[in-house]
Amino acid sequence: MNPSQSSQLFSAIVETPFGAIGIRTDSGVIRELVYLPRHFSEKAPVDPVAERAARQWNAIWTNRISVSIYRLQKRAQRFSARYGRSLPLSRAARC
Repeated sequence: MNPSQSSQLFSAIVETPFGAIGIRTDSGVIRELVYLPRHFSEKAPVDPVAERAARQWNAIWTNRISVSIYRLQKRAQRFSARYGRSLPLSRAARC
């Protein structure tokens, strides 16, 4: 089954940093959340429940990325304060 055929099974598909999440709804409730490989494209929600679930997933990942960037900035500031120089980008990425 190719991605376009599989996407018809889902009420929405949301891209995430690790691939995608397929959201399946029925009768006004979420029936299933499925981890999908990266080659699945986003699919617009087809009903209000899928729309709300997609919005919540997007909010989760937006918040996680923001928190990660904030923590990385704080680490870099502590390094600069302690050693009097900037944290090399390659080292900051490993922290």
